[in-house]
Amino acid sequence: MKKHELLKFAYDNYPKGTKFISGSKSKEIIESSGVFRISQNESQGTWVTDYVTSYVICSTNGKWVEIVKPKIAVKLPLLTSEDGVDLYEKDSIFIAVKRDEKWMLDWHADEAEDNEQFELTDNGKFISTEKEKYFSTKESALKWVEEQKPKVNLSKQEIALHKSAELWNSFLDIYDSEKHPDDTNDFRFHIHALQNILYTQMHIKEHGQLKELS
Repeated sequence: MKKHELLKFAYDNYPKGTKFISGSKSKEIIESSGVFRISQNESQGTWVTDYVTSYVICSTNGKWVEIVKPKIAVKLPLLTSEDGVDLYEKDSIFIAVKRDEKWMLDWHADEAEDNEQFELTDNGKFISTEKEKYFSTKESALKWVEEQKPKVNLSKQEIALHKSAELWNSFLDIYDSEKHPDDTNDFRFHIHALQNILYTQMHIKEHGQLKELS
């Protein structure tokens, strides 16, 4: 480097407060003052020193002192949820708990908009256990809870009844502004008619055909 480049290098790379390892045998950690002076002679060439500490910073022979890199604090997750998401302090979590051998979504009694949602706090190590599981979203928690329910072999009529309930709930999601005033009553009437047919089939299947009255 040329003389002016050397001085610029020192100012650019060793501003005030920068910590560097001295070139001496002691390898002390020195804090830069941010002010430098340049020196030169025929035998040693040109070099830059810290004006306050007098430690050599860099020289024309291509050497410069090593900067002490600050340690970066890495924020570690408090836990990894059952659905594979790293969760940190103050993240929202949803907890599935096992009560009376049944899994359900935990909740806390307050006036929060979503009383199944908890805030993760750094008050200990969170580990999913045999009676408690952590999730990042309510949907993933509910899906997992549903998957833990014992499998029941439903009849075709029972499956159809479940679907009729889903149909009714889906209908209720339609905005009132998009429905005729009579639509809800009409829809309810026909849902009940369909369900009555299914219940009749289930009764006949279990008890046999009803005898006609003479």
